Amino acid sequence: MKNKNFCHLFIVFLLLLFTVSCSKKNIIEGSIGYPSDYVPQVEVFLENVVTGSQLKQLVEASFDGESTYCFHDVPDGKYIIFAIPTEPDIETLVGGYTNAVPCGLTIDCDDHTYIELDVKKGKHLQGINIYDWYTDAVVVKQKQYYI
Repeated sequence: MKNKNFCHLFIVFLLLLFTVSCSKKNIIEGSIGYPSDYVPQVEVFLENVVTGSQLKQLVEASFDGESTYCFHDVPDGKYIIFAIPTEPDIETLVGGYTNAVPCGLTIDCDDHTYIELDVKKGKHLQGINIYDWYTDAVVVKQKQYYI
């Protein structure tokens, strides 16, 4: 009887181990555009709108007109994403993934509020592009304040 119970426990343990090791992690990725041919070095911030916690990533400058970023292993939650240049004189700008981005960034796209990303259960969000540099935010000493 002991061996039978041990075998059952061992099988349950293996199933739990397999389930945990095969669970998917959340991924968020996209491009960074800038209103110039040159994209400056930026810090990309992924901010949890409930807790205020942030993940950040440094993205090097690009002369190709576009850079990319990718956050792996993002905890479940609701997030906004924005970028702040690290270079002097432009570090007060904030670029973001806002409602103006999927609208096409035309003159008629006047909603510059951030889009909340609902991240859970192994989601892989692609095309979360930081293209809107006309957000309603300014940065003072690397802290974000809203107007």
